[in-house]
Amino acid sequence: MKNSAIRHRVLWFAGAVIALTICFLLSRYIFFALHGNTQWAIILLIASLVALSIAAIFDGRKMMICTVIGYMVGFALGLTFGVEGVDPGGGATNNWWQI
Repeated sequence: MKNSAIRHRVLWFAGAVIALTICFLLSRYIFFALHGNTQWAIILLIASLVALSIAAIFDGRKMMICTVIGYMVGFALGLTFGVEGVDPGGGATNNWWQI
């Protein structure tokens, strides 16, 4: 593989990681009052980083773009379509994280 091809993959990966990090920081800290969940944003970040790493290995630029966009779109859809309820024990629930 040529040096320029490797450099191109690394730049795409770095750009996607930076964009994903910005999305994570927004959803974890700025929009925290909307969802109140700390752990799920980190779990999604780790899964997204794994997907980005695999995409970088196989030169999957479209997968990198879709991963970053999907992180924030999934967050927005969860907030939009999430339903609040009460479990049988009386605790508050919300299904936004499942979406």
